[in-house]
Amino acid sequence: MNVRRFLSFIMAAMVLFSLLAMLSCSSDKQENPDASTSDNITDLTEPDSPPETNNSDTSSYSSLPISDYYGKSCPELIAEGINPLIGITAPLLSDEYLIVMIGSLQEQLEEQGFSTMAMSAENNISTQIEQVENFITMGAVCIIEAAMDIDALSACNETARQAGIIVTCLGAQPLNHEIDGGIATDWEKLGVAAAEQIIAYLDYAYPNEPDISIKPAFSQNSSLSRPKICSENMKATLETDSRINIVFEKDLVMEIDTGYTFAEEALTYDPEITLFAMYIDASAVGANNYLASLPDVDFSNYAIFCTNGGDTWRELLAMSENNESAIRGSICYGGADPAAGLFEPAYKIL
Repeated sequence: MNVRRFLSFIMAAMVLFSLLAMLSCSSDKQENPDASTSDNITDLTEPDSPPETNNSDTSSYSSLPISDYYGKSCPELIAEGINPLIGITAPLLSDEYLIVMIGSLQEQLEEQGFSTMAMSAENNISTQIEQVENFITMGAVCIIEAAMDIDALSACNETARQAGIIVTCLGAQPLNHEIDGGIATDWEKLGVAAAEQIIAYLDYAYPNEPDISIKPAFSQNSSLSRPKICSENMKATLETDSRINIVFEKDLVMEIDTGYTFAEEALTYDPEITLFAMYIDASAVGANNYLASLPDVDFSNYAIFCTNGGDTWRELLAMSENNESAIRGSICYGGADPAAGLFEPAYKIL
C-alpha cells in the first residue's frame, strides 16, 4: 500500500469513528432524558409561550411524552415547584354557567399545584381545534374540553394523547376516538327532561284549566350536533301536550343580547305568547330582561325555562317566587357539581 492510499484509509476510518461517536451521543440524549440537569426544566407558571430549556439544547417539554417530563411525574414536578399546565377550552366564556364551572375547576386544579389556562372558542369549532393544538404545543399535561363537537376534535385529541397528554371532556363521549375520561351527558334525555319540567309547571300553574291553550316561543341551538339533539327532543316532547301550540321559533339564541331580541321579536309577532322555552340560561336571562323593560309588566303572566343556570339566572329564579321575574326552572347537565366531576378523573390520572 503506497503512502497516499494509507493516509486516505486512515482519514476514512477517523470520519467513520467520528460519526459513530456522534450517533452514540445522540442516542444517549434520547434514551436518558432524566440525565438533563434541573436547570433545563422550565417553570410552567407562564404558559403564554412554549416551554424552553435554559441552555443551547433545543429540546423542550413538547418534544417528549408530556406527562413524563425528563423522566419525572407530575407529583415530582410539583414537589420541585414546577406547575404543569392544564389547558381548558370552552365554547363560550360569556355564559355564566360555564364561567362558574370552569372557575371552580381552575381553583381546584391550582390548589393541587397545577397552572391552568381557560380559552373561549367563541362558538367556532375551528377555533376550538386550534386551541387544542396550541395546548399541545405549549406542553400541557392535560386538556379539558367543554367540546362543541367532540367527534370533530378527533384528530387533535389523538395527537394530544399520542404525546402523552390526558384528554377529558364535559358533556359528550366521542364516537370516533378514545379519550381518558370526563362527564357524559345523554342529550336526548336532557331535552325530554327540560320539556317535562315545563309540562309539570303547566299542571301546577293551571290545575283547574285542562283545556287551556299555551303559546310558547321556542329557541334552539342547531349549530352543534348534541345540543341540536337536546333541542329537537325538547320540542318534540312539548308538542305531545295538547295545551301547547308553539307559534314562534328561532335558532342560535345563545347569549343575553340574542335572548333579549328573541323575546322582543316573539311578542311583536304574537303578544299572546306567555311561555319561553329556551336552550341556554344566558338567552333566558336576556328574555327576562326584555320583559322587565315593558311598562307595568306582570311577571305572573310569563314563564321562562331553559337548560343550565349561572349566578344571574339563579338570582332571577329566586325572584320569581314573588313574581319579580319570569325565570321558572332549568335542567342542568354535568351533575350537582360538574367542576368536581371534571376535576376528579383528570387529577387521578395525572
